[in-house]
Amino acid sequence: MSGARPTFLQRRGHAFYLRVRVPGELREVVGAREIHRALSTDSPSAAASSALIFAARLLEVFEMAKAQRLEKDAVRSLIEAAFIDLRRDADRGFRPRSAVPEVEFDEQRELALRRISDLEDQVAELRFDRSIETLTRRRVIAAGMEFDALNAATVDDLLSGFARALAEQQRHYIHRLSERILPHAPVDGLFQAVPISSLPPSNSSVPLVTGVGPTMSELVQRYLLAKKTNWSQKTSANRTQQLRLLLDHVGDHRRAAAVTTDDMRAYRDGILRLRLNHHVGAGKSFASRQTENEAHWINPKTAAMLLDGAKALFRWALSEGFVKQNPAETIRVSLPKKVPGKKVRRPFAKHELEALFASAVWTGSKSLTRRYEKGDRVISDAKYWIPLIGFYTGMRLGEIVQLHFDDVKTDAEIPHIFVTAENCRAAIRIRTRVNQDKNCR
Repeated sequence: MSGARPTFLQRRGHAFYLRVRVPGELREVVGAREIHRALSTDSPSAAASSALIFAARLLEVFEMAKAQRLEKDAVRSLIEAAFIDLRRDADRGFRPRSAVPEVEFDEQRELALRRISDLEDQVAELRFDRSIETLTRRRVIAAGMEFDALNAATVDDLLSGFARALAEQQRHYIHRLSERILPHAPVDGLFQAVPISSLPPSNSSVPLVTGVGPTMSELVQRYLLAKKTNWSQKTSANRTQQLRLLLDHVGDHRRAAAVTTDDMRAYRDGILRLRLNHHVGAGKSFASRQTENEAHWINPKTAAMLLDGAKALFRWALSEGFVKQNPAETIRVSLPKKVPGKKVRRPFAKHELEALFASAVWTGSKSLTRRYEKGDRVISDAKYWIPLIGFYTGMRLGEIVQLHFDDVKTDAEIPHIFVTAENCRAAIRIRTRVNQDKNCR
C-alpha cells in the first residue's frame, strides 16, 4: 500500500482494523479511549472504504451523544411535562361499576397505595420495571432525542424522575377518589412547583364581586380550602359531597347573602325526603334524589348530619363577614326518641346471608382487581375473614380489626377468640357493661 494510510485505518500484518479515538468527554460513558474493530478483509482498497463508512457512523453517534448530555434543568423539564400529562389522566377519576361503589373505591385506593410503595422501592434501588422504561423512552423520543444515545447518569435521572411522577400520579388518583373538585397538592418536592389548574390555589384568589358578596359556589370553595388543613381526607370528601346538595338546591351563582331561612327550611325538608341510595347516580339533581315513599327515606340522623354541614358553612361565613346572618341557625331536624331496650337494627334475613356468602369474595373471583367477578381464585384477606368472624362470633367490626394472633385460642378444649382486659382498656371500646363483663375477665 503506497502513500499515506487513510484515517481510521490500521494494519496489523495482513489484517486491517478500524481505529477511532473516543472524545475525552465521552470516554467514561463508552468505557474506552479508542474503538477497535476488525474489517474482515485483506484488500487495502476495500478496507479503506469500509473504514471511512464505519468511522463516519461512529463520529455521528459521538456528536449525538455529546449533544444529548442533558443538564439537570432539561431532565426536570421533561419529567414535569410528563407529570402534567399523568395528572390529567388521574383527573378522570374512577367510575364504579357495581352496586357497592364504596367497596370499589376502597379497592382502588389499596391498589394505588401498593403501586406507590413499589415505585418508591424502585427509585431507592435504581432498578426499574418495563413500564417505567417504556414511559421514559417514549417521552425522550417525543422530545426529539435518541434514548440510546443518552449517557448512563442521564438515563438514571430520567428513570428515577418518571418513577416519581408515576407515584405522584397515584397519589393524585387517590385524592380524586374522594375529592372531585379541590386541587391536590403534590407530596413529592419535585412537582410542588408544577402549577395546579383545578381550582384557585389560595382563598384570596377566589374572585368576589365588590359590594354584593360571594356566590354560593365561591363561598363553598373558600370554605373547603380554609378547612382542608383541619380535616381528614374522609371528612373533606364527605363535607364536599354534602355541600354539592346545598349548591344544587339554592343555586351555584346565587349570592350567599341572598339565601334565606325559608330556603334552608326547604332544604331540610328535601334532605328528609332523600332516598336511601341517593348517593348513587352521578349528575342527578337534588330534587331527583328525593322520593315521596316514606319507606325509602334516609334516617333522620343522616338528614341531621347533612343539615349540620350546611349550618357549619354559614356559621363560618358569618364569622368571616361574608354574610350578615346565618339563615340555617334556627333550622332543626326532629329526631325520634330512642326507646330503651328496643332493637334499632334489623337482623339479616336468611336469604340475605345466603346471597352475601355466595358472592365471588367467598366462592372465587377472577383476580384482586376484579374481585366481584366470578372466578376460581379465593383471596383470604380481610374482606374474606372479617364478615365470617362477625357472623360466627357476633363481634363488632372495631373489635375484629384489632384482634391479634394471640387472641385466637386453638389449643383449648373449645377453640375460641379471647379478648383480654388489656385489649379492652387499650383499644376496644366496650359500649355496655354486659359486653364488658362478657369479653373482659
